[in-house]
Amino acid sequence: MKFTSRSKGTAALAVLMAAVVGDCFLTSQAQAQYIKSFIADSATAAPSPTSAAGGSWTLSGQNPTTVSTTAGSEGGHNYWEVNDTNTNVNTGNTSNNSIIYSVTNTSDPNLTAAFASAGGWEFTARLKMTAGSTPGTSLSSYTSPMFIDIRNGRRIYTLGFVNDPANGLDGIYQAANGSGFSADSTTLVASLDLSVYHTINMVMVPNASDHTQDVVDVYIDGSTTPSRVLTDANGGASTVTRVQFGGAAAATLSTVYWQEATFQTLPIVEPFGPGDANGDGVVNADDYALIDRGFAGQRVGWSNGDFNSDGLVDANDYLIIDTAYAQLHPMTPDFLASREAEFGEGYVSQLLAAVPEPTSLAVAGLGGVFMMSRRRGV
Repeated sequence: MKFTSRSKGTAALAVLMAAVVGDCFLTSQAQAQYIKSFIADSATAAPSPTSAAGGSWTLSGQNPTTVSTTAGSEGGHNYWEVNDTNTNVNTGNTSNNSIIYSVTNTSDPNLTAAFASAGGWEFTARLKMTAGSTPGTSLSSYTSPMFIDIRNGRRIYTLGFVNDPANGLDGIYQAANGSGFSADSTTLVASLDLSVYHTINMVMVPNASDHTQDVVDVYIDGSTTPSRVLTDANGGASTVTRVQFGGAAAATLSTVYWQEATFQTLPIVEPFGPGDANGDGVVNADDYALIDRGFAGQRVGWSNGDFNSDGLVDANDYLIIDTAYAQLHPMTPDFLASREAEFGEGYVSQLLAAVPEPTSLAVAGLGGVFMMSRRRGV
């Protein structure tokens, strides 16, 4: 299942195809786009969110503890691990240790403007977490759980994550007053096994005439229906402008594995050229890595390859990136054969038709492509 954000712009495939220029190096308009993205699950080992390309998250809230941060990989997927042991190295006692990655309007003045984006904004996270000892049967014992905390200078939109199967508390919660839990301010958003990876999207749907009526829809694992709608009415007041994520669990052992944390303004189609998933002005292997990851992981959003903003990463999006790439690069028989095997003969025909002057190599190899596919029984 996929979700289609109510705030995302729509663009017909034909329009995007017409916009493809004859040069694969595209003019990026990144100044019109605000994005803070940390994607650990990339081709190379996961960097720190503070040094990741396109990230620039700042590190704050780390107390003098034995919190460890390391990059790792499992099953071919990279992650950034934050391990909170909750043992103060100075006293040896348990403490409210934390390691928090954030961006504020003081460290980045453009953040305030991003919150006023006419199209809204989106925070995407993919994570899992484990827990050791638990603080008891009371949810309020988790005074500062692992969280996502977004504040627009008026209200707080926050999600807290608890992995406590022994007490039946597994899941995602909303704490109305911020990242702290208390018995009377916490709402269950979804019961989930957080020991496996989940994707969470928080999508701001703005109200043009009255921003006090803005809402944030929370989607989990590509659902088309919000698991929770956060409004000004059920969010705590805050004069701070910030976006932060991290682990700050008190009185418990917790390890959080982050594969992605991205905050960006919407719509996200406008700033970059067709197929340019990372907005660097060129369509290359980096963009293919992002769309392949988005396709395999059923993800959403421009940075995951949803170039036509229909809430899906599918053959239509591959047609966009392939067309952009093919402006300067020959479509070899092997390339066309792989596309036909995955998407069919009709896809190859569309791709060749979309490129004004297919290379002689591509044309010469097309017959061989179809012969190869018939032999495979595709």
